[in-house]
Amino acid sequence: MIKKSSKANKVLNSNIKVYEGHLNLGGIQVPCFVTPDGKRLLAARRLQDVMKVAEDRPDGKTAGTRWARFLGFEWLNSLLYKDFNRTLLEPIKFKVGKKIIVGYQAELIPELCNVILKARRDGKLTTTRQSIIAEQCEILSSSLAKVGIVALIDEATGYQFDRKYDALRILLNAYISAALQKWVKRFPDEFFAQLDRLYDNVKTVSRSRPRYYGTFINTYIYNPIEDGYVKMELNKKNIRPDGSRKARFHQWLTSDFGVQQLSLQIGRVLSVMEDSNTIRTFKEKMKRKASLSIQPELFEMLDDYK
Repeated sequence: MIKKSSKANKVLNSNIKVYEGHLNLGGIQVPCFVTPDGKRLLAARRLQDVMKVAEDRPDGKTAGTRWARFLGFEWLNSLLYKDFNRTLLEPIKFKVGKKIIVGYQAELIPELCNVILKARRDGKLTTTRQSIIAEQCEILSSSLAKVGIVALIDEATGYQFDRKYDALRILLNAYISAALQKWVKRFPDEFFAQLDRLYDNVKTVSRSRPRYYGTFINTYIYNPIEDGYVKMELNKKNIRPDGSRKARFHQWLTSDFGVQQLSLQIGRVLSVMEDSNTIRTFKEKMKRKASLSIQPELFEMLDDYK
């Protein structure tokens, strides 16, 4: 029999958002959830229907709440292999609004299907009900995988989109500091010397450079970093409502990772500048350059969402 851990009876904090939706499993609509700590859960009350663990009534419903009893059956537990993750068998209670829901981690379903189908192959199923359960497991296994069920719940609950934006938040935190950093020279003199040459200007100095140099830096240095999201965040921090700036953009970058990525992008652009005769040839070459990104797949997903 399953020993219920003390954690099983603890109700998760209801003040934190729980994502919810419905997932079609073997023709049964099952309430599904994603908890604040990222657990993907299925409501226990429909799992007995999903796995066909109880006999059907004339009204089309199954009798009683038999899911917990099913998980405690000796014949089922005797089939569990040594490294089976038994924590999946423990119920999790959590609040959605004023309701207390009992759920199980979604990975439990494909894991149980694997166990039962192996038992059928080995000739260990002896009753009619066990055979019915095995047939249902075959149906479920044909459409699910352990990773697949997690993805399906993320889609059904809408959690996939917030998860992507949470990943973006974490990425931006690596780039951008919460506090303004002391000014340190980040752009080498050679960078501006090359700009002067490409635009056919006489040597410029810091306080008398054309404004379009700033546009050049935004276009080719900041905007290509992480698909422009870093620049967007820098704009929020650095540009006042009247359009004036609090400081140089690079003063908001984290002193380790953010500055490192900025220097990398400056180096990439500078090499193209040195290899170009005119600003026109430079722009043509830059069209073929990919953005600087450590997580490009994140932005592909965000673009799909938009």
